Amino acid sequence: MRVLPTHEGSDFSLVLRGLILLTSIYNLIGSLLVVLSSTPLTAGRSLAPVSTHAWGLYLLTVNETAAWGDDGGDGALTQFGFGVWGWCERDAGDYGGKQVSCVVRPFYDVDNAQSTDPVTQLRLPYAITHALSPTAFLIVFICAEHLADVTAMLCALCSASPFCRRRFTHRFPGVAALPLWPALITAAVGVHSLAPGLEGAIGGGLVVLIVGMVLDVLVAWPCSLHLQKREAAAQPTGEAVPA
Repeated sequence: MRVLPTHEGSDFSLVLRGLILLTSIYNLIGSLLVVLSSTPLTAGRSLAPVSTHAWGLYLLTVNETAAWGDDGGDGALTQFGFGVWGWCERDAGDYGGKQVSCVVRPFYDVDNAQSTDPVTQLRLPYAITHALSPTAFLIVFICAEHLADVTAMLCALCSASPFCRRRFTHRFPGVAALPLWPALITAAVGVHSLAPGLEGAIGGGLVVLIVGMVLDVLVAWPCSLHLQKREAAAQPTGEAVPA
């Protein structure tokens, strides 16, 4: 049985629920993109060009600078992107991302990469070579939590299930993003521990997830609190709770 608003004030409740749902959809799509698009799962365990892969939403990026090219490289500067399942490399000037080479190694150890892989010449800190991949895997649980959120909310639009409706009214800000913090801290430590001649930055993937966490705290949570107050105000008089 579909739950439809039938009394005064229900339109505003519908707007609040819509904002919560849109925030959850953003978080679901964003986390899926970070997990699935940063490193193509079709790439092999050895560095090889991936013609169909654009520069993705990585957790962090490392760029060789001119100083590195003069001191530790062959003059050809490379940009590296580290994701959940592996890493990718491209020419520093290839901003179109048409010449991207990638490696897929879940729970990767960069130090064990092939000796011909330029990443082995970077003298990267432990936070990137060993710790980043295991902490990044926790982002998969963020996807699962947001998928459950969106599924339950869509269920609440067409049923009166109390379990589904609680997804709108009982939210805890930032809880779904808790698995993000280990990866964020590890990436930050890695960026600030790079050797001279290398420049690091937090990747677009982490930025997408951070924006989702902020939206959850600043948009979804206040809407949820307001819905809770409306329900609490309606219960003593026996008034139906707006959908």
